[in-house]
Amino acid sequence: MITIANCKITLLRAFRAGSIERLIDGDKRIIATKHLLPENNINVVVRVRPLSNKEIKSGDEMAVQFPGDGQIYCDAVTSSGDKKPKVFSYNVVFEPNATQEDILQYSGIKNLIEMAVEGFSCTAFCYGQTGSGKTHTLTGPPRLFEKMDPYSEDHGLVFRSFVYLFKVLQEHENCNFVLKASFLEIYNEKVIDLLNPGSSRKPLAVRWSKKTRGFFVENLFTVECEELDDLLAVLEEGLRNRSIGTHNMNEYSSRSHSILTIAITSEQAVSEYDISWLFPLRRKYI
Repeated sequence: MITIANCKITLLRAFRAGSIERLIDGDKRIIATKHLLPENNINVVVRVRPLSNKEIKSGDEMAVQFPGDGQIYCDAVTSSGDKKPKVFSYNVVFEPNATQEDILQYSGIKNLIEMAVEGFSCTAFCYGQTGSGKTHTLTGPPRLFEKMDPYSEDHGLVFRSFVYLFKVLQEHENCNFVLKASFLEIYNEKVIDLLNPGSSRKPLAVRWSKKTRGFFVENLFTVECEELDDLLAVLEEGLRNRSIGTHNMNEYSSRSHSILTIAITSEQAVSEYDISWLFPLRRKYI
């Protein structure tokens, strides 16, 4: 089983409203700010990436400011030509100094995983324009899995969530868990199975289930995962089969939407007669 070393995070006294700070090269720097309101069923987290090498060479400047309290100021120009920043508020705002491990620790994803193990259906949805860093945040830089370094600091949220998921499962000593994973992409309005695409990449049909009152993908391939390595193999295989393209804003652009689903079934003895209850639940990444 592959494990990943935890990045040591040192929290210091906040000097900006709702700030989360860390020592970086001996300096105290803000990596994120949180909104002071209590969390809701739906939480929105923003990660602002640093300028790319291409943007730096072009002389581009950062167009956002970070006042704290989970807010972002975006530069805007009025009809009269005056600059007037617009304010946007979120549950958490990650600044360019934030690392991949910071995203796991402070985005709320760990709480989501714990809820999933307890029986709730949970979804993490990553959204943004091309080149904004969605793929990097979720899975790390391109071709990371070709190196297969389990201790790489570049591993994204999905890899780190898998590691944390198995840590949580191991803490439930009285439960037996069965994990089944599937991975699909939606490309040109067609659903493709990333774990069993076939040479022709034949699209699968989306059906409505009267029993569950929800949509499902017919004949979608699922893999039972007993260990962390099995989940990582699912992730690696799916990433290898995704549709990738190149354009001016991103050399390695994911050209499709993808959905990675983990269905967790827990079995726990509730009496001396070894009667068991089954609690199905789902964990999704988009």
